[in-house]
Amino acid sequence: MIDCLITNWIFYTCLLLASMLSIIPFAGNFINVLNTMIHESGHAVMALITGGGVVNIKLSADTSGAAQTKSKYWLGKVLVSLAGYPVSSITAWFFFWLIKQQMINYVFYVLISLVLINLTLWVRNTFGMIWLLVMGTLTTLIYLYENLNAHYYYSIFCAGIILFQSVYSSITLVIISFKNPAKAGDAKNLKDFTFIPGFIWALLMLFFALYAAYHCLVNLPCFRL
Repeated sequence: MIDCLITNWIFYTCLLLASMLSIIPFAGNFINVLNTMIHESGHAVMALITGGGVVNIKLSADTSGAAQTKSKYWLGKVLVSLAGYPVSSITAWFFFWLIKQQMINYVFYVLISLVLINLTLWVRNTFGMIWLLVMGTLTTLIYLYENLNAHYYYSIFCAGIILFQSVYSSITLVIISFKNPAKAGDAKNLKDFTFIPGFIWALLMLFFALYAAYHCLVNLPCFRL
């Protein structure tokens, strides 16, 4: 394992850079909307899976987001509220797995598909549409550049942003659920639907995020260009 970590210093450097950039004011917020898109898309997709519908998604410059969905049944509402945070963690893990399997093109396919779906079907606020256009254009241009190194670094960078933010946002949710439960977002919704305290749901989502991050960093490090 030690040799593996040493020989993959580029991977960890890219991951560290992504984490550092994500906490820089303004620029970091713009980058972190990537995780917001994944999170809100998770709510939307779960609404469709459970027989509901999607009204719209809002992506904001402060990295907050909102998915307005319709669910016919109680279980659907619970699953939709629960989906956002775990979907971010799963997406990060899936991207790292694709990179390890040398299937980096599929990272681009997923990103571009999500951008197009959100832009054409769900997102209608001005900032959200501008962000999607910028993100979609950048990702497409890098993909068309057809340079393996560029694809590799960009994929790690995007996966790293999602991974870092999936943990960071889960920690933030736990803190808010203790200090101001009424503003705890998904945790509050789950509490309203199940009567289980919001901080319990927040802790469960944090544990899942940490578990996914552990597997990304420990079990999937041996990447090769």
